Amino acid sequence: MKIDKTFAPTIVHQGVDTLLVSYVIMNQESYNKYKAMLIKLDSIKDEAIEKNRSFDFASGVPFDFYTYGRFMMLPTGKGRYKYIIMNDDITIDFSTVVMGANNYDTPQIRVEFRSKFLSLLGYKKAYATVLAMLNQLLSSDSELQLFKTQLMRIDLCTDVAGIEYTPIDKFRFQTRFKNHGHMEFIEHMQYNRLTGFSFGKGDYMCRIYDKRLEINNNASKLWLTTNWTRNGYPQSNKVPVWRHETQMRRPYLKRFKNGALDDEVEYFFKMIGKLWSFSIGKLTYVDLKESHCLKIMNGEYTPDALRQQMHRTKIDNPSLIWDSVQLWDSKYHELPFDYGSFSERSYSTAKRMCKSFISTAYKAGRGDPMEVLNIIDTVQYELAEQYGLSLHDYGNIKLLSSFIDNSQYITKNGFTVDVDYSSLAIKLYSGLVSRVADLGYSEYNRAEYRLASLLNKTVDELRSCDLNAEFAYAFQDEKNKTEPIYEMEYV
Repeated sequence: MKIDKTFAPTIVHQGVDTLLVSYVIMNQESYNKYKAMLIKLDSIKDEAIEKNRSFDFASGVPFDFYTYGRFMMLPTGKGRYKYIIMNDDITIDFSTVVMGANNYDTPQIRVEFRSKFLSLLGYKKAYATVLAMLNQLLSSDSELQLFKTQLMRIDLCTDVAGIEYTPIDKFRFQTRFKNHGHMEFIEHMQYNRLTGFSFGKGDYMCRIYDKRLEINNNASKLWLTTNWTRNGYPQSNKVPVWRHETQMRRPYLKRFKNGALDDEVEYFFKMIGKLWSFSIGKLTYVDLKESHCLKIMNGEYTPDALRQQMHRTKIDNPSLIWDSVQLWDSKYHELPFDYGSFSERSYSTAKRMCKSFISTAYKAGRGDPMEVLNIIDTVQYELAEQYGLSLHDYGNIKLLSSFIDNSQYITKNGFTVDVDYSSLAIKLYSGLVSRVADLGYSEYNRAEYRLASLLNKTVDELRSCDLNAEFAYAFQDEKNKTEPIYEMEYV
């Protein structure tokens, strides 16, 4: 293991990286509501299938899932789950399984929580948010239990900055796995560079990998570096970070619970520190000298001699880093101060996307530098022809939806933040309404309707009111300017 010379090894993140939860409906009235919901989802899926055939929306069809925001309906299901909807935070699978199937053990609903949602909102708050949504969807006048939850999978992780594993480290790991005395081990390489190790498979796995490298190759995960900096990671973003992660599925988790539980997730959340220590404890990093590692590689140790050498090294030269990895510290799980701020598109992400666009455009044009401008011109022409929109207004409509999403999320979850997204939405809307309101562009219409609801108005009331007078607080920074907010001539 290499230690960074400029940065002392530090844990910069701990948390739940993946959560998969199933819900078994236990109440007849709730099940009747569920069946009515499936009928609505069926019509949306038909649209997704049809558009998928025409290659218009191969990834699905966007729709408003009641009052819970914008989701995408996928054109295909998975196994017994016929309907799959998703957004940036969660994926929800709905099955047609009847209530009481398999003695009330087969779930009707399955929810997969995204890593970003779990980390930035906090895993307890993220779970409670989805639980509240399902309680509202399946609410009943009966005093009977609505549903019971089953924990299908949980991944726990610890990110350590300032360290870097090397290929020879594979001889420094000692495993304790009582499956015929063997744990499957895989070393992952990219060309001649180590990217990680994996131990076990199926119901239990442990992965150790270069998280910094993964983020460099995936711009959508740049939010994690912002989270790291709150725990001491340097702003330069150059220090290596390696993730230690355990994956546990339901068959493995069953050994930790006694009898039936109405809410398995809450049960495991209460013992999450012990669960992490036990699961990562299947593996031990022993800080052997390189000479001993070479002897292991060359087969110079008998099994007994190797065990003795490992034991002596753990006593004489314990790995303080590995000892700290096995601890679960609650300070890393405090609720972030502003979920919405992490949802903003960063310049770094925009630059990456721009580079990707230029690369694709050059490939399409076989090296013709004018192809980039031709594509932009074509997009502007199509927006103008089909919707009467300028490229600038199209971008602002997207931004308006984002501001409304952030404002609703912050209001719903009781955050206190420095940025007032409702004010930003009002400013954007004031610059758009005179040009876009009568074009019939569906995405703008949806954003306008949601903004009106946020402000407790109808769309007609919002269009007819004096925004500057009624929402003066939103324009207080602009009071000395005479031009409309975000006004710009058409390109």
